[in-house]
Amino acid sequence: MIFIRLFVISLLPSVYAISNASTASVRLYRHLLKDYEKNVRPSIRYDLPIQIIFTYSLIQIIDVDERNQILSTNGWINQNYFDYRLIWDPNEYENITYIHIPHNLIYLPDIVLYNNADSSYLKSIMSTDVVVHYNGNVTWISAGIFKSSCPLDVTLYPFDKQICYLKFASWAFDGTKIDIQLKSQQGDLSYYTPSSEWNLILVRAEKQLMRYSCCPEPYPYIDIQIEIERRPLSFVFSLILPCVLISLVALLGFYMPSDSGEKVTLGITSLLSTTVVLMMVADGMPPTSEALPLIGLYYGVTIFIVSLATAMTVFTLNLHHQGVNGRQIPAFIQKLAFNYLAPILFIKIDQYHSLNQHIEYFFNKNNRKKSGLYFKKKKSTCSQINFDPKPSFCKGPQSKPFLDPDKTPSTDTFQEDFLMVLDKLHATIER
Repeated sequence: MIFIRLFVISLLPSVYAISNASTASVRLYRHLLKDYEKNVRPSIRYDLPIQIIFTYSLIQIIDVDERNQILSTNGWINQNYFDYRLIWDPNEYENITYIHIPHNLIYLPDIVLYNNADSSYLKSIMSTDVVVHYNGNVTWISAGIFKSSCPLDVTLYPFDKQICYLKFASWAFDGTKIDIQLKSQQGDLSYYTPSSEWNLILVRAEKQLMRYSCCPEPYPYIDIQIEIERRPLSFVFSLILPCVLISLVALLGFYMPSDSGEKVTLGITSLLSTTVVLMMVADGMPPTSEALPLIGLYYGVTIFIVSLATAMTVFTLNLHHQGVNGRQIPAFIQKLAFNYLAPILFIKIDQYHSLNQHIEYFFNKNNRKKSGLYFKKKKSTCSQINFDPKPSFCKGPQSKPFLDPDKTPSTDTFQEDFLMVLDKLHATIER
């Protein structure tokens, strides 16, 4: 029991000191708020402005809405000012040099975001206690999610840079009543969290003066400039690369065989795919005619190229299925296609053989030894390529049949062999 009594006696000074400190805090709190009017501006003279030191800290870039042109950021606002009604002597209150007071019990400056785009702006601002020092200096730190209107230039999307401004100023008082000063022209990035979509380039603060038509007095405001740059890697893989591949697939339709029956289907499928991706891009762009995004122009040109390729495919299929029954291709088109375009595209054109040359070949192959009837070849002037689809394109002297004086073939055998050659030629053309 003796030890317990000694232990309780030793704790009495500490308990007494704590109770005195608690009593001093209560007395100071009641003293400061006694007869305090929070709706009155804390100025010693009515014609003197109160000085507010403004500091903005950017915490995070939440979202950039290109369609609605809204920038969403998370930030802290630090405001320091002097209130002569909140001064005390620390010696009278157990050397207490500062105290926390709820923000709704003392005067707070009405500095708001001018270019606000949020209907619930007051609910998005969080404030707890205000730190009041014994010399009257008040520190009010508030945090919130700020949605500000920002005109975005999407011409270089997704390789664009954006510059947005947050305008903070007093809503009710002009510069003669509230004067806003900057602690530093550089924004505070000590607690900034990097964004996965945007690179932060610059945060800068600048004080400006604005004169409105209603009032002759100047209204000071603070411009917080935020410059950001988009990270384009994900957009390259999701928007640009698919369009390039679709364009290449559409051009491969020219190398597809005409008898496959899928040339036009491939072109139409490529056209629909490009249109779908273009709709995805258009959903994220602002509906404005001031600036056309280059990626939208690129998709428009791609759709035009794919459409032109599909139309040319239909044209080539028409020529293919008409065959020799169609009209003869003009000579200048033949010369342009086979003499100039073919070497550029590395296409090798085989020499065309006429119907007479086919008959000569099969006849000499099957009947030279049997009947002795042969075609005596003369020097032909058709050494160059002639692309006339008609059988009688060769303009040189034709091969003429000559009879061997020692052997005379029968007419029936000649007719039978000639019909056989025609059947083989017909089968070759059908293939």
